[in-house]
Amino acid sequence: LGRDELFVCVTGSDLLRTSVKDLLIARDALVPPGGALHLTRVLPPEDIDLLNRLPFPRPDRAEVVAAIAEIARVFFPIARAMARDLDIAWPAAFEAAARNHLRREVPEFDTDWG
Repeated sequence: LGRDELFVCVTGSDLLRTSVKDLLIARDALVPPGGALHLTRVLPPEDIDLLNRLPFPRPDRAEVVAAIAEIARVFFPIARAMARDLDIAWPAAFEAAARNHLRREVPEFDTDWG
């Protein structure tokens, strides 16, 4: 965003959506689906619906910021629950540093992701 490279930001949002998909598969301890085209065979309908609702921004600063914030609101509660269930320490200092960076560098970014 700082370089106004919106194409790169859109690509980054795709990587974040993929991270949500990978997290859902890992959460359910599922075997790799054998390809991205087989998600409905391994994820329950509510997870497919969740993935389908994740935003796909156009190369527009406001859309990119809103999309990434929404993806974070989906990702972080799932990731925290998994860390808790697996008795893995949550990287709270890293998360706090990321939130502070976003507040400073992208003030319109909503860091309320739970």
